[in-house]
Amino acid sequence: MNLLFAMPIVTMMGAAEMIPRPLMIFVLIYGCFQPQIDGFVIHYFTRSLEASIDDPTFRYLEDVLCTKVKNPRHLIAKETFATMCENLDATLKKGTANKSGYTVYPRHQNKWEIRFKPSYGLHHFWENGRLHIIESKKGKYNQDAKETIRLYTFRTPGSIMDIFGEAVTGFNERSNRVTIWIPGPDKVAWRQASLRPPRHGDTLSLPHIKDEVLQRTNQHFLPSTELWYLERGLPWKLGFCFHGPPGTGKSSLVHVLASQFEVDIYSMVFTPDMTDISLLVLCSNIPKRCILLIEDIEKSQIKQNIRGEDAKDSRSDKGVSLSGLLNLLDGLCARDGRILIMNLNDRSEIDASLVRPGRIDETYEFKNASPFQAAEMFQNTYQKTLLEDEIAKLSQEFSHYIPDEQFSPATVQSYLLEYKGKPKEAVKNAGKKFRLKINDQGNFGLDTDQGDAWDQEFACFDKLITERALRNDAQPNDKRSQLSDKLAIWNANHKWHEVISAPETYSTLEDLEIIRKYRDEIFSMFAKDLVILVELGTGASEKIKAFIEKCVQENRPCYYLAVDISQGSLDTQQAELLPFFKDHPLVRLHFLREDFETASREYLNRLPGKRVFCSFADVIINNENPTRLLKVFRQVLRPGDLIYVSQDTELEDLTKRRKYYDQKQCWDFIDDWVVKDKKIDITRCRRDHIFKGRMHAYRYTIDGENIEGSNVEVFESFHYSKEEVQKIFYQEGIELVKVFGKHGLSMNHFIMKPGE
Repeated sequence: MNLLFAMPIVTMMGAAEMIPRPLMIFVLIYGCFQPQIDGFVIHYFTRSLEASIDDPTFRYLEDVLCTKVKNPRHLIAKETFATMCENLDATLKKGTANKSGYTVYPRHQNKWEIRFKPSYGLHHFWENGRLHIIESKKGKYNQDAKETIRLYTFRTPGSIMDIFGEAVTGFNERSNRVTIWIPGPDKVAWRQASLRPPRHGDTLSLPHIKDEVLQRTNQHFLPSTELWYLERGLPWKLGFCFHGPPGTGKSSLVHVLASQFEVDIYSMVFTPDMTDISLLVLCSNIPKRCILLIEDIEKSQIKQNIRGEDAKDSRSDKGVSLSGLLNLLDGLCARDGRILIMNLNDRSEIDASLVRPGRIDETYEFKNASPFQAAEMFQNTYQKTLLEDEIAKLSQEFSHYIPDEQFSPATVQSYLLEYKGKPKEAVKNAGKKFRLKINDQGNFGLDTDQGDAWDQEFACFDKLITERALRNDAQPNDKRSQLSDKLAIWNANHKWHEVISAPETYSTLEDLEIIRKYRDEIFSMFAKDLVILVELGTGASEKIKAFIEKCVQENRPCYYLAVDISQGSLDTQQAELLPFFKDHPLVRLHFLREDFETASREYLNRLPGKRVFCSFADVIINNENPTRLLKVFRQVLRPGDLIYVSQDTELEDLTKRRKYYDQKQCWDFIDDWVVKDKKIDITRCRRDHIFKGRMHAYRYTIDGENIEGSNVEVFESFHYSKEEVQKIFYQEGIELVKVFGKHGLSMNHFIMKPGE
């Protein structure tokens, strides 16, 4: 410490021309014996406090001291601490409009806010009549070397503690921030990299993973848990491995953990100049409760740094070896109480020993966004912009556009942020952003640049419908079968399934115009997304063909999936359907022959869009183990799905068909699913005076011509004119839509439910 006394004395005297002889003698003696005098005075007459740049309060102490040193002769220009953390400061300056009308801030205008602090060396100030001396130092290794500040005062240390208290107050004002630390330039000490605002768990949509990780972390930090490990002599630590594609929420979950438990994040960054020794020192300098984060360790640059013990060049000490990294994870020097989180994009690219049990306690796979996850993100983004019920309704509609595990949550969130405060516009334009296509193999892929080609292809279908009607070959069956199927579809399943699938392929242009008008009224309430038709079991009916044909004529692609639940043969069904739809490029047929509980279930879970499950009750009832099948369906169904329950099965016959089967089980399951997702029982809208009896057994008389349905088991006669049939198709459908519209409902709110 140079000139401890001379500096303040000479400063106080200024530029006096005459210096007293005794003072001159004292200065000369001090110059000869400066180290001894400084040591004696510092040891016996001063109190001091030292802080280094590694200390959390260093920047705040530096700011306090800068305000107290008046008119220093030498200054250092440095960006202010507030500017470095301006995105965290609650008292941000308001932006100003530039010449173009855009709001800008000083940083964007290249008008940097500069703080001038005293240069390194000795400075002094007076506080409450006491002299205080500041000694500021910086290491000599490089310009980013470690900085230290030592504050001296005479007599009692009370004034020093008061000054330090001001720094602590500034630190505490930001204590709710999440502090992120990274290795310093010397690779043996941590330095503060940034402060982040806290993030609440409700803002992150990771339903199962988030809840489980929060619960495990809470259990880990309990005092009783620490005592339990201590009594048994076990290392008290917890390790997680998060792996999955970028943008799936791995780092966001780390941020939530640090926010919820108010701990710091120590982010380990492997660089070529880091060694096993520096890694060991760094990990020994972390606090008892913290998160030690290791990210992207599988990248090629990191791989080169992680050297196996059989490395060819063992002479180089640079880089971190595999054994050194393993010691970090579970060696004797591993810090107790810490939580280790390893973030990986691809787990298969790292050494298996890094994630074995004992080093990593739990491994979680992060996947791309599901429709349910997209709905949660929508609600979180637009909460309080509209009424809660309306946001919930829009979120479900938005989720229908998100194919399962095709887009990352970051992509979905980025899209939503494009429409800040505009939830309806976000839903309206979602189809353009998240468009899907079906490739030649019948599988789904992202439609990135073929949207225009598809639009041109869709435009051809109205012309195709008209041409087929003129040729009277709208379907490869005769007029009687066409009309009877239409009437059966219209009435079957409590007027639900037919509302979305009544075919338009009348054999005359007059009928075609009527059904087009009906279509415009009914189907205008649907989003034009992909329709997934899932046939459970075997045996495709004409109604299924008509439904697929309708989707094509509505310029909507249709994906027909036949699931062989009973492990029977799909050959007949495949042979029947493939020729029928060979001319429809928008129709894809897929036949699942795999086990339903494994491969088929996984395939169903990946299907996006609106899924219609056909023959639902019949398949479950006829299955040898309906309880098992219902359990599988609980994992497959999601909000927005439609369940098609035919009326071909009488409830009173169930016990005869399966003696051990609880006939209420299937219906109770459907009822529970309806209530859980707040669907509406559409059966209350049915008109019982129009049709009665079992609808697959019918006879109609139209203009004196008898048309008899096939597979007649219960015979009933209905006599209608052609005009009456048209009225049934058109007016009754319009009345249903009007009833729905009065209550502000769309067809997405409804699901079929069995009758008495």
